Amino acid sequence: MCTEMYLAGTIFISAITYFIGSYSKEKGKNTALKEDISKITNLAEKAKNAATIEDIGKITKIIEDVKSEFKNNNDILKSSLDLRNQHTFNLKKLEIEAYFEYNKVVSTWLYSVSDFSIRWATENDFEDLRKKFESEIAVFNNLTSIAYAQLHFFEHDSIFYEKLAVDLKISLNDCAFGLLSAIGEVESEFRRFKYESSRFAATQYQELKDARTKNYENLKDISQRYDEESLRLFKIAIGNYRAFTDYAKKRITLLNKA
Repeated sequence: MCTEMYLAGTIFISAITYFIGSYSKEKGKNTALKEDISKITNLAEKAKNAATIEDIGKITKIIEDVKSEFKNNNDILKSSLDLRNQHTFNLKKLEIEAYFEYNKVVSTWLYSVSDFSIRWATENDFEDLRKKFESEIAVFNNLTSIAYAQLHFFEHDSIFYEKLAVDLKISLNDCAFGLLSAIGEVESEFRRFKYESSRFAATQYQELKDARTKNYENLKDISQRYDEESLRLFKIAIGNYRAFTDYAKKRITLLNKA
């Protein structure tokens, strides 16, 4: 009886020991598995994070490259626009300067002609005066042609170039040649008087007096006719000049606003 009980106890203890050993071994395996899974999960997460960071880096680089290219293109476009605007500004400036230059040439000549008078010139003045005036006409025509050519470079309205500028130049030339014609008449009258008075002796006081009176009357008539004709021509020239200045002011205002 005792032997059977001892045997049964030994078997029971062995079973308990085996169970406990098996349980501990299984628990160890489960624990190791959990740790492995955790490690794998951590590695996968780290790999995922690393991939995400790498992708973000690539995307960021692409974005920066696009931004840089856009900035470069924008700078090029801005530079191109700046050059175009500067070119346009320069052209506007040159056209405005051309109007002022044309106005300076025309107005200087116009008022130079209007201020001239043949009333107080003497016999010895007229030949030199005529030569000087012919030279001034040539200079005026040259300056006017240059100033007109500068304006013509910016041609945008045929009204000015075919009407206003032509009428103005013709009227100014009429004034100039009207004066030149009067100078020629006065010069001829002085020559006539010189020739006629040379026919009389110094003692022929009455004849000399009559010749001087006739000379004076002829000069007075020439001067009066010139004053009337020059006034008529000057009014025409002033009218054409005002038409030009009105046109120029409108054009300059438009250029400054554009």
